[in-house]
Amino acid sequence: MRINLLSALLFGKIIVRASLKKMINSKEISATPVVVVGNEELNFEEERDRLRLERQVERAFYQAGIALKELRERRLYRSTHKTFKEYCQDRFGFTRSHPYRLIDAAIVIDNLAQMSPNGRQNNSESDTSTTILPTNERQCRPLTKLEPEKQREVWHKAIQLNGGKVPSGSIVSELVSQIQGKPPKEKCPPKPEAKELPPEGLVYTQGMGIEYNVRLSQETWEKLNEYAVLVGTATLDGAISRLLVGVKIS
Repeated sequence: MRINLLSALLFGKIIVRASLKKMINSKEISATPVVVVGNEELNFEEERDRLRLERQVERAFYQAGIALKELRERRLYRSTHKTFKEYCQDRFGFTRSHPYRLIDAAIVIDNLAQMSPNGRQNNSESDTSTTILPTNERQCRPLTKLEPEKQREVWHKAIQLNGGKVPSGSIVSELVSQIQGKPPKEKCPPKPEAKELPPEGLVYTQGMGIEYNVRLSQETWEKLNEYAVLVGTATLDGAISRLLVGVKIS
């Protein structure tokens, strides 16, 4: 009876695994489920727009910011969530500030795009900096603290400092700090190089005599120091000698 029961359980596991594998291969597993906490239904156009905007959020930071902005302004989350913050956390896994940073970044991108005569393309061959836009949210974040005109001015200067290429977020941040009169962040000092430990065993140093190097764990080291204080010895060697008193070596 036990053998039959065990066989049934094993066979059941095989069937479950095979079913899961089939579902994964056939892409039957749906997207992240949304827990319904609201009761206001969306009409057909709103539901279609919500799905379209959600797909944009998952693709790129600029499209994400534009989509999140529209989702927030039109409150297209209201059928399932009471607040925009809860909706972003459940649907996209965003932290509290991240969706708002993406929205702010999208606004910055739209402002910087106005540097070129026709939006995103600049037909002038003499100045290519206006065709270069941020490629991630971190580059836009410092610019959100400035007025639109200053944003364009700082971005243009950051491109020049980086040799006509997309500048990093740190370059933009430093330029913004200069405008705001803040001191630049101090770079962390380099870590000191690790000293090579002497090999374990006997070592003879001229004028010093023979030494025996041995590696101890942190716990053992601390216990030896505590024992040295307890027995009143000045050195760890004395503490070890006291510990070995009475030890007979045959």
